[in-house]
Amino acid sequence: MWYLYVLKCSDGSFYTGITNDVARRVAEHQTGHGARYTQAHLPVTLLAVWQYPDRGTATQAEAAFKKLRRSEKQAHIERRRPFVDAPFVLDRLNDPHPQRSRPPDGEPLEGHAPGDESAPACSSRP
Repeated sequence: MWYLYVLKCSDGSFYTGITNDVARRVAEHQTGHGARYTQAHLPVTLLAVWQYPDRGTATQAEAAFKKLRRSEKQAHIERRRPFVDAPFVLDRLNDPHPQRSRPPDGEPLEGHAPGDESAPACSSRP
């Protein structure tokens, strides 16, 4: 699985990226080992995550999200609804209950082992 994620930077700007491991990537951004943009705009907070079946689809969704106006991006984030036919999964990544931390097909989210409460919290960073 691949994920489209949105971070809010210290200046209020949004950073959008894709990854196959949200927890690892957010940790990289938080420690200054992520993108150059986020290095200059720390700290960052994870606002949204959508799940895609492959890298190509996630890349297309990222391009579509980046083309939106800021107000449209904010509306998608606040509604926590699907984007480009993909489910909003930030809540699943932050859910400490493994039985509810699974996508519809029953496979665990990549990078989030059952019982692992180290997934990024919304208030801690991207």
